Amino acid sequence: MDVTTPRLLRVAYASDTDTGSDTAPAATPDADGRGWRLNSARWSGDPLDAENDAFKGLSAAIEAECGPWNAAARRLVKDYFARVDASVEAARTELEARLAPYRGLFGYRDFRFSAPRPLPRAHLPISGHAAERVDVAFFPGGGRCVAFVGRGTMSPRRDAERRALLMRAGVTVLDIAGSEDFAAILMTGEPFWAGEVLPCGPLLPRVSF
Repeated sequence: MDVTTPRLLRVAYASDTDTGSDTAPAATPDADGRGWRLNSARWSGDPLDAENDAFKGLSAAIEAECGPWNAAARRLVKDYFARVDASVEAARTELEARLAPYRGLFGYRDFRFSAPRPLPRAHLPISGHAAERVDVAFFPGGGRCVAFVGRGTMSPRRDAERRALLMRAGVTVLDIAGSEDFAAILMTGEPFWAGEVLPCGPLLPRVSF
């Protein structure tokens, strides 16, 4: 993949004028080949929802990262989390058998956090060009990058140029409009939890003194 600094993805929370933010966090999406997953970084906030469900709360938090005006991106993130949940439920028997020796210390649903993390409003630096913004990016692992894009306020010519640059850089580009095709992210020959010895969540432990 010819995305420059592929181990440094800047997740820019752009302003309404699309100028970006100097304080945007940086991620290391594929330093070890695992990709960038829901549990790749500790979440220092409190994404628990009213039902005290960290997975639902994390889904809502990442939806909010899409911004208030991009309904297609928010819908994609919501649908993606639903697909992750359904995939783990379908493998419940297998996952419970794997965790049986730990006598309830882990739950099979904890493997949901092994799924690739959606990265809304990601800016992907491309060799020889300025960074290209996409609606939602994923780094599923193995050096791959999948980007969902919509034209938005871009001219058709500029949108086509952006897509061409991304594809030449080795990025899998999918149209965000009505897209529910997550096969390029989740269905890559083996389930996303296959390489995980034990499940791990993204929340920092609470320590009281």
